[in-house]
Parts: sequence; C-alpha cells; structure tokens
Amino acid sequence: MTGEGRKFSERETGVILRLASEIDARDALPSGSSHLEGRTLEEIEAIASGAGIRMAAVHSAVAALESTEAGLLARVVGGPTLFRVERHVQKELAAKDLRDLAGSVRWGLGVETGEIVQTNEAVTWQHKTSEGPLTKIELQRREGHTRMRLLAKYEDPAAWTLLGGGATTAVVSGLAIAALEPSLPGIAGIILGSATVSLLGARVFWRSFSQRVNRRLNGLMDRLDEQAAALPVAERPSDAAAAQPDS
Repeated sequence: MTGEGRKFSERETGVILRLASEIDARDALPSGSSHLEGRTLEEIEAIASGAGIRMAAVHSAVAALESTEAGLLARVVGGPTLFRVERHVQKELAAKDLRDLAGSVRWGLGVETGEIVQTNEAVTWQHKTSEGPLTKIELQRREGHTRMRLLAKYEDPAAWTLLGGGATTAVVSGLAIAALEPSLPGIAGIILGSATVSLLGARVFWRSFSQRVNRRLNGLMDRLDEQAAALPVAERPSDAAAAQPDS
C-alpha cells in the first residue's frame, strides 16, 4: 500500500483525513451526482459533515462566496446590491412556528403585504415594490435542523442612485457651461469633472447605505435566531405515534 511505513506530519495527517472524508462522502452521494456538473448545497453539507465541519461555518462560507460575486451594477455603484443573511437552528421547528417567524420578519421590516407560500416543510415570503428592493425570507426545516435565509435585492435603488448622479451631472454641467461659455475642450472637461464628482458622491452614498442595510438585516436575523431558539422542537407524526402507549 502506498505510504506504508512512512510517518506523516500533523499537517499531512489533517489533509489526508479531510480528503478521505470528502472522498467517502462523495462516494456516498447518489450515482446521478457529478462533481463535474457542480454540487448542491446538500451535497456540500454531506461532505462537510464527514469532515467534521460545522454547518454554520459552511453556510457562512457560502454567503461570503455569493457576496463576492458582484455584478456590473454593484461594481459601478461601489457596494453590494444583493444581501444574504443565513442562520441555522439546530432543531426542527413546526410548520406553524415557521409561519410565525416569517410574520416576525414582516413586522421587523414594517411590511404588511407580500406573497407567502407555505408547505409542511417550508415557508417562503417575499415582497417587491415597483421601485424598491425585493425582500425574501426562506424558512425550511430539515431532519434535525431548520434553515433561515433572508435575501434582499437592492438593484433598483442602486440604479436610481446612479440615475440621480447622472441628473446631477447634467444640471451642474449645464449651469457651468452657461456661466463660463467655455471652448469645446472646456465643455468636455466640465462634463467629465461633474460626472466624476457625481459618481464619487453616488459611490460614497451607496457604500454607507449598503452598510446600514447589512446591519439592519443581520440585526433582524439575530432577533429571529433568538426567537427560533426559544421555540420547541417539532413533533413528527411518527414521533407522536411512537410516544403513544400500546393498547
């Protein structure tokens, strides 16, 4: 056998054990799964579980990865337009409790309307205005735990911020050109300077705004996490049947 008789360092031991856990978990996945086509979150969770990695760490890593995948609008405006906050409760909650938690999110956001979809295993609520953000909460119970995920898309407000900067550029440039009556190169310089200042102002504003949104969503999820921790564990029908004494 390869490596027989060799002594491995602590680092090498850790690497080998992690790889072995991944291989073992991968082999245990359904035959239709292929790492060449990508892995689902459930498959990644199975690998992490085999490697002894906490689920909370996995979900934090997923959220961090998704937050770095910024689109063109986010790069131009200088801050994220998509926010994801996720928590895991290490117990399974009842379906009625999931709906109550969704109601807490609505109350925390100050929104009374929105579309809610409920099944026995999950509750999803989302709200979207014509010019505002899309806000969505996903509460899903699985065997032994419950996932709470809050998603907010602020692409429309970010676009309006840039449009506001463009309007400011047009107004300032027009006033400066009318007052100074510059040459053609001077006009180009005025427009370029006004556009640069407006863009920098929009980026500073959006960076501060996105930080406030992130703090608000994390604060809301923290309160939801505390509320979920105080709820009882759901009783599955099979558990209820097992608890009944034999007649």
